Amino acid sequence: MKGSRRPIAGDLVVCFCGRAGDGARAAGRVLARAAAGLGLHARHAAAFPAEIRGAGKTLAYTAITREPLRGPCERVDVLVALSDPLTIPELPRLNADGLVLYENNPPGYVAEDMAVAGYIAPGMFGYGVPFRDLAAHAESFGRGRNFVALGAVAALLDLPAAAFPPAVADHFAGQAETVRDAALRSFEMGFEYARTRLVATHPWRALPAPDERPALALVTGAAAIAAACAAAGVRLVAFYPVTPANRIRADLERLPADERPVLVLAADAATAAAHAYGAVAAGRSAVAITVGSGLAATGPLLDQAAAAGLPLVVVHVQTAGPAAALGTSTGQGDLLAAVHGLNDVQRPVLAPACTADCFDAVCLAVWLAARWRTPAVVLADFLQLERGETVGWPRPLPDAAAALAAATPAPDESWAPPGTPDGERLVSAGGPDKRSGATEAVASCPIAVGLHRGRLNALAAGWTPPETFGDDGPLDLGLVAWGAAIEPAREALRAAAARGLRVGGCFPRLVWPLQRPALAVFAARCRVLGAAELNASGQLAGLLEHALARPVARLGRAGAEPLTESELLAGIAEAMPPAEAKGKRHE
Repeated sequence: MKGSRRPIAGDLVVCFCGRAGDGARAAGRVLARAAAGLGLHARHAAAFPAEIRGAGKTLAYTAITREPLRGPCERVDVLVALSDPLTIPELPRLNADGLVLYENNPPGYVAEDMAVAGYIAPGMFGYGVPFRDLAAHAESFGRGRNFVALGAVAALLDLPAAAFPPAVADHFAGQAETVRDAALRSFEMGFEYARTRLVATHPWRALPAPDERPALALVTGAAAIAAACAAAGVRLVAFYPVTPANRIRADLERLPADERPVLVLAADAATAAAHAYGAVAAGRSAVAITVGSGLAATGPLLDQAAAAGLPLVVVHVQTAGPAAALGTSTGQGDLLAAVHGLNDVQRPVLAPACTADCFDAVCLAVWLAARWRTPAVVLADFLQLERGETVGWPRPLPDAAAALAAATPAPDESWAPPGTPDGERLVSAGGPDKRSGATEAVASCPIAVGLHRGRLNALAAGWTPPETFGDDGPLDLGLVAWGAAIEPAREALRAAAARGLRVGGCFPRLVWPLQRPALAVFAARCRVLGAAELNASGQLAGLLEHALARPVARLGRAGAEPLTESELLAGIAEAMPPAEAKGKRHE
């Protein structure tokens, strides 16, 4: 099948599909690292089960483009089948002229209805590659099928082979050289096979690398959080060692010894919070990392820290649910738990939208907690921690965090002076420096709660106004989004505006306390106000309804799969009055 090659328009998305243990995530991550080394923008994300190796389905997506990526990609240009039966349901996501690579020499008989080659639609390009045989030639165990497939993809997309050895070495850093060398041999076998046998018939070519290569690095949200702990001067990080908290631990361990905080592996989330609480009570900046239902276990200590004026910071990774089977699915269902906790004591909550925001949010949380003597919560989610994005790296301290740091005295033992002449020191609800007995502490609780709310009000009043998007004038629909919902919401609004609708967005990173004046100004311009979030109850929508005294349309659903541009665009059309939903401007 001959054809002239054409440049790829927009994002180029490659998906590796296989069983857990097939190496789909490794192949996708190395592809993203190689693209970053060429000066291209890349993003890597994966969906995989909580079960152990050998069970469940793994999808690894790598998007590559010359311009910074603006949002999640819903369609696929190249689909690599490391497991035919699991790949067949993914074919509808392939673009009409997409490319499919599959195993053409399986080890045994494959039923006709279980072979991906039988489902390739007209117009798509299907290429059989002997993944297993080439991997066996490259290494004795033949486990490099994923890197054979990666080599074939690189050749078909005109990516230079020289860009991949550094990416492979980076991926296998710390492992035996024999593992890295076997992966490179498998890659070379796949690259040579595709270059000599497939490229001549293939009408595609990849995005050319830019002439000037920006200083980009592929960084995950977990690595950004680890770097932020070092940049903000955190002295202790405590966590229960479970996915995805272990990702942050691994990146913390890679930091230079003189920058690395003390790492505490606790028996559970409550114990991790107790370690961090003890550190801040002794005048040391500390962070506790929790996952899923672990936020509930930290509630009593967050409440006590608010009463005592201690800057305890919790970085919480939201998942789709408390069950272990949902531990590797994403969600945004913990906002109300982060704000209110178990008592009438609220906390500042920051929510990052992307990898760069993960770094900024943790830095800001550490310094705002110290500046305002309050606990703070950073609400990330599982997808953000796992996703790798090309960003300028290393990243400088955010201006707002630097300003907070300049206005905050250095943490020391004055937060909790050790001992009294009588031998015991109680940190009471009256304040961080008040020595008192239990009776006086109980009596001062209402005062402490009032002081804490006053700090939150001052924090909200002095915070940078939230990001806005779209028209500056009257809007038919305005959409407020937070955390991981911001990127798909922005792209959905961009698509709605292209249809002639008057729409706009407001995207706060400080989710609580609400910046009411800025939100009220935005809401006043909107005929319809909506909230985009990945939870079934519409948690931010409820907070907005209470604060703004107006109904808020809920554009979201329960977690597990991330929100997409297309479903939010459909939600916008449904929330708009009929005339506007058809693409006509409101007069």
